[in-house]
Amino acid sequence: MDRIPPEQPPYAASQYPPTPPKERPVFSLRDRLMTALAFLAGLLVITVFWRDVVPRLGVLLIAAATVGLFVWYFGERVTQYNRAGLALLCGGVLLAFSLMTNHSMALYFLNLLAVYLLLGLGMFLVSAGGEMDAARPRALLTAFLGSVASLFRNLDKPVLALIPPKGKGGWIPKVFVGLLISWPVAGVVLVLLSSADAVFSGLIDSFLRLNPMRVIARVVYAMVYAFLFYSFLYAAGHRRVKKDYVRLYEKTPPAFDGIVPLTLTLLLTLIYAVFVCIQLTYLFGGHPPAGLSYAEYARRGFFELFFITGLNIAVLLLSLTLSRRDSRVYTALRVTGGLMMGFTLVILASAVTRMLLYVSVYGLSGLRFLVLWGECVLFLFIVFSLVKLFRPDFRSFRFFAGTALVLYLALSFCPMDALIAGYNVNRFNAGEPVDCGYLATLSQDALPAARRLPDSPEKEEVLRQLERKRDEERGDFFGFSF
Repeated sequence: MDRIPPEQPPYAASQYPPTPPKERPVFSLRDRLMTALAFLAGLLVITVFWRDVVPRLGVLLIAAATVGLFVWYFGERVTQYNRAGLALLCGGVLLAFSLMTNHSMALYFLNLLAVYLLLGLGMFLVSAGGEMDAARPRALLTAFLGSVASLFRNLDKPVLALIPPKGKGGWIPKVFVGLLISWPVAGVVLVLLSSADAVFSGLIDSFLRLNPMRVIARVVYAMVYAFLFYSFLYAAGHRRVKKDYVRLYEKTPPAFDGIVPLTLTLLLTLIYAVFVCIQLTYLFGGHPPAGLSYAEYARRGFFELFFITGLNIAVLLLSLTLSRRDSRVYTALRVTGGLMMGFTLVILASAVTRMLLYVSVYGLSGLRFLVLWGECVLFLFIVFSLVKLFRPDFRSFRFFAGTALVLYLALSFCPMDALIAGYNVNRFNAGEPVDCGYLATLSQDALPAARRLPDSPEKEEVLRQLERKRDEERGDFFGFSF
């Protein structure tokens, strides 16, 4: 009987089998239309920010267009809305609207970054649906990392969406043919309309006088924005959020023995007790110690407050979260944590006292206004941390994030420059010195208060500077404000 030879593999034994070809993603009509809409959104962004006037209404239009495109592209696929994501989207739009009511440049750039941050986090959480609970800190961390990654992981999708699949007639070559044929006809129509109307003729002349390099640069920047924006929307619209990033969110934090955090909190509590007992006169004396000016006195208090309060809150929350609750060590941890936060409240009260003293001597400025606002926020954070001590199941991060968002929106809508100018002018009318040069650096919101200054050359210069800032924004559509 003849021996049957063994069947040979189609590849060498020392090699791996060939990798199957990667399937080309299937794009719907909505995906293809979004490429054009993303480019128009990029043109809007470049048009708004490529100007000599600070854009205000333009930022609101960008925020509204971003949310509108997201809802149109993804809204029908939402099975369960994420309330935190919707709150962040609304907060981003409201923050963009606040730029039209508050002209303070100290807040403008912060608000501009905050608008994009809130919109990005909000769209990410909404696209995740009910899979992520924003009341947990890891949810916002995952949303931030996922939002950044989504900007770059689908940059090839706009190109693939425009390439027709194999075996089907492409519409892009036909569009180019149509454009080539329409150019002569459009040229004749433009010439006839220019001859018929002088206004239209002036518009065409101004268009022809455009700098071609400037136009090309705008188109390139708009395309870069369009690619990033489409990449983010594609990740959200095709549920890549749930697939790629929810794994990090779903991990359960480990639980450790509470002796290590108890030792840390006990040591910090002893340090704060010695610090407060020794420096009671320094903290509540009402005057700076020898060798320190008012500025050094108040600034040292603020930075002490900032670092100590942030450190204490972080240490306390991490200790309570990562420690096992079924032991006496956890009870001792809560006691030492309460004492530590009590000393933090003492330092907070002293810092507020010193800052108010600083303002009463030197007047109010934008930085000092923000310091007082930050101290109010930190006070509420300490209160929530104390509640967490008495109620371990209290989901404090939800109140941290919600309070920070609400108070920042209140700050953004607050006429900060008007309040600063009003306070300083009242001090001047009461016989205290005022820095007129600083008043001139404020926004047009300070005009009503500046008009109450006594007649002097300094007053005329302040009014001239503020009125110039007001007039620069008039007549520009994207710079419109209330």
